[in-house]
Amino acid sequence: MRLPNSYGSISKLSGKRRKPYMVRKTVSMTFNEETMTYKQKQKVIGYFATRAEAIKALADFNDCPVDFDYLNITLNQCYEKAKERFTESRKRNYYAAFRYLKPIKDMPLRQIKGYMLQECVDKCKTTQQTEIVTLCHKIYNYALERDYITKDASRSLHSNSVETTIVRNVFTSDEIKYIEECDEWFKVVLACLIYSGMRALELRSLAPDDIDLDNLTINIRQAKNKTSVRKIPIHTHAEPFFRQFKDEGIKSYPKTQNGLNKAIAKHFETEHHGHDTRHTFTTKMRECGCDPLVLQLLLGHRPESITQRVYTHITMDEMRQNLELLHY
Repeated sequence: MRLPNSYGSISKLSGKRRKPYMVRKTVSMTFNEETMTYKQKQKVIGYFATRAEAIKALADFNDCPVDFDYLNITLNQCYEKAKERFTESRKRNYYAAFRYLKPIKDMPLRQIKGYMLQECVDKCKTTQQTEIVTLCHKIYNYALERDYITKDASRSLHSNSVETTIVRNVFTSDEIKYIEECDEWFKVVLACLIYSGMRALELRSLAPDDIDLDNLTINIRQAKNKTSVRKIPIHTHAEPFFRQFKDEGIKSYPKTQNGLNKAIAKHFETEHHGHDTRHTFTTKMRECGCDPLVLQLLLGHRPESITQRVYTHITMDEMRQNLELLHY
């Protein structure tokens, strides 16, 4: 069957090939003045096992043409472009999630099937499966917006039910007292975390100007999400620790979460992680009678109720009064 003019061409390549049918599309015409003829410039759309698959691929391409410059863009290349949209904290999380996609990272995006992505997700045996699925959605949404692809292979992805592998242990009163006896760097970092409820990443991302010692406030600019970008008061007992952290600690703070976790493992017999400080702060604030809405705002959590989220206004003074209830 002859294909219409300018529709594209299908050729069967010689030899024993798994995908012998080559689909091409004319992208431009060049004129040769010597021979007074036009010559087609074609680009390959793909290779297929049967002629029927090749015809369907050519029809799909003509229905929704793709930019030839990105026809064979790989998963890794698209990820590098898409991650420019991510916040700094999301970049770190998605970098860890993308490691599970390495088996297919160099494949053209158009050739990756949904089951291939799902196999990568299933290889992860932790709750990080959700991060992998979310990352895939973001990569494919980016590609669809820019017409790199015509179909979203990530749309059927799902994360399986995986038990949490990290157990969160709240620091005991004796352990908190022991912090005062630790080396200077470790004492400052732990004290800043347990008196503010900040994530370790948020503390690590602070710039010196974000710590306002005159007004005793912290401006958290780099956070997990938009809701977590916030300004919080500094607890009176924590003021000297934040002063020291502003002067020295920011430079010496380890660049990775593992640096803090390893330091914690050396100091305590009970298994603890950096995020346990946030659990400790939350638990103790509740015990001290903190207003639940104020606690959500201190932690950077999004209130569920529109009444709380939109119509209730909490002042910095009210947040400070609740924070000062905290004592260890």
